[in-house]
Amino acid sequence: DCEVATMPSSDRQVTPETRTAIARELYAARCRDKGDAPSALGSKHFLNSVAKQASQRPGDSHALRLRSLQLGPRTGVVLMRSLAGTDIELLDLSDNPGLGDAVGVALLPLIVSGQLTSIRLGACGLRGSLVPALV
Repeated sequence: DCEVATMPSSDRQVTPETRTAIARELYAARCRDKGDAPSALGSKHFLNSVAKQASQRPGDSHALRLRSLQLGPRTGVVLMRSLAGTDIELLDLSDNPGLGDAVGVALLPLIVSGQLTSIRLGACGLRGSLVPALV
């Protein structure tokens, strides 16, 4: 895994309802990236996957785990907009090879500001030239 550490910061608490709203936006972005039409069943499966990852570590309220969800480049913009000013400090996007450099570029302000103290981007399709900017 590629993990980046920065200075801690937190503001607005992310509630379970907020996580669900973020997951819905991410599902819509994933559908746009893949050229798929959103569906109720697809949304349900996606939301269940996000909730399952959150429930695996219930005491870790400052983390957002989005592993292996087939996320694409539009995800970075959604995450930047959704997470700015929240208390999310750990973001795990591992095993989403479609993210590429776009997610790193989009999340850079959250990293530089110190809000994200840990970001996991293993197997996310990052090119070597972007990694030094994230460290």
